[in-house]
Amino acid sequence: MRSRTSRSGLERRLADGAVTSEKLAAGSVTSEAIADLGVSLEDIGQNGADLWQTIKWNGQAWVVEDDYGVEGPITAIDGEGGLDGYGSTGLVVLSIAEEGVAEHMLGGDAVTSSKIQDGAVEFRDVGQNAAGSGQIMKWNDGRGTWTASDDSVGVARVNAGPGLTGGGAANDVTLSVDFSGTGSEATVAHSDHDHDATYVGEGEENSITSTMIGLSEVKTDDIDALAVTEGKLAAAAVTSAKIDTSAVTTEKLQKDAVTMEKLAQAAVTSAKIDTAAVTTEKIQKGAITTDRIQKDAVTTEEIGDRTIDFIDFAT
Repeated sequence: MRSRTSRSGLERRLADGAVTSEKLAAGSVTSEAIADLGVSLEDIGQNGADLWQTIKWNGQAWVVEDDYGVEGPITAIDGEGGLDGYGSTGLVVLSIAEEGVAEHMLGGDAVTSSKIQDGAVEFRDVGQNAAGSGQIMKWNDGRGTWTASDDSVGVARVNAGPGLTGGGAANDVTLSVDFSGTGSEATVAHSDHDHDATYVGEGEENSITSTMIGLSEVKTDDIDALAVTEGKLAAAAVTSAKIDTSAVTTEKLQKDAVTMEKLAQAAVTSAKIDTAAVTTEKIQKGAITTDRIQKDAVTTEEIGDRTIDFIDFAT
């Protein structure tokens, strides 16, 4: 009668590596006999596989086939829909194309402040956000956001005060000086300037009086030709200092105006007397005395023919 040996006793009697392939019966190694994760790549035979083929389930069993999808093998990769890149062999790399990310590709809150370039946001990029006409963007501490609000903190209206005209409550506002009286200059005088109550009317006769003219202020260029007439000169107003050299010519002298009293000692020299200028009409009776005539001043050329009568000689 044969004795039985238990499984645990048999395991203790088998040496390591004693069970070789030829010792195993066909189909004797079941799934239960194989430890989980116990099969390594080197444990899998080639099973007739060619280069780059793979193990694939055909619906009934695992078989060796080419590595492609149900619709057929991949022959090339071409990036599109925001991707850039192409390849038909080897390692193909795809990347995001320039401007390849469209609006619908962005997730919520994906574009943060750090992603926006400084100065890149224009007015057209800002939505209306329920803003009414004339409203502005204003920070709301309560909400912690920018909101559309009335421009109540700024200037609501500009009114023209005393001395001004214009003003308004919208758009560009202009204020102007409210000028009164005559004139056309658009300038305003300083408040501390000085003037009296006398005004000069342009072209108005006798509007400029002698009290308005400072001493020595009237120059030769200020006097019009033939403007100084006998009626304009006060008694003894024309002194020697007021007369320019050679200014008093024959036509400037009134008949009988130059009397003996008007001539300085030895004032009438031959150079001052034009040829034939001294006629009887120009000499006051008894005006020329010996002390008034410079020695040798009166020559024959200075005396008109038949102009000196006996009455012209001093006694």
